[in-house]
Amino acid sequence: MFINLIEIARNLTDINQTLINYILLSLIKVPSITNEILPFVIIISISFLFRYFINNNELISMRNIGYSIFDIFLPVGIYIFLFGLFNLFLLFPFLVFSQSEVKIEYWDNGKILSQVHYKNGVRDGSCRYYFKNGTMMSEGFYTNGKMSGCWHYFYENGNIYQKGNYDHRSNSSYSFKTGKWILYYENGTIYSESRFILGNSSTIFYNSDGSIKSNIIFGC
Repeated sequence: MFINLIEIARNLTDINQTLINYILLSLIKVPSITNEILPFVIIISISFLFRYFINNNELISMRNIGYSIFDIFLPVGIYIFLFGLFNLFLLFPFLVFSQSEVKIEYWDNGKILSQVHYKNGVRDGSCRYYFKNGTMMSEGFYTNGKMSGCWHYFYENGNIYQKGNYDHRSNSSYSFKTGKWILYYENGTIYSESRFILGNSSTIFYNSDGSIKSNIIFGC
């Protein structure tokens, strides 16, 4: 538990995030921490309760006034049952959400190579990749391990290289480009505009001055 919190703090320090982000990420871990701690709290509490009853002869007294062992431990059983329901219907959904984590990889010079969200060991959520000099290489999203939604790619000088959307909803193990994709010259002017629809694509290529160079249509 504490190792996880220390790791969150170290990662946020590396990427110059704020204390508020640390607190928010720590709160995401609360359901998982609660799920780990509560069983031990229950066991320790029951042990102390037993010891109190035995040291003060409470068990004998309660049996003398008509309480059976079943009556004595029925409230404990009800409490454990209610805790199980709480864990199943309220805590478990948050626990599933808290399984998400951010994995950060580094270049050999100490700069960040990638920041990728994972859920249950699979890439899922936002991601960023960086050049060795620290400028961003690309950013986008993964859904269940596949690229999805809008992605942006950059030149090493920071200018936009290309942008467009991925469709992850096919049965394939990888995603497909969909909709409009734009590629740029390094100076920021448009190199090409492509449209992808159901495996077909059309592309307009431009000269560096903005004039049209050619128009190509691909189909299957």
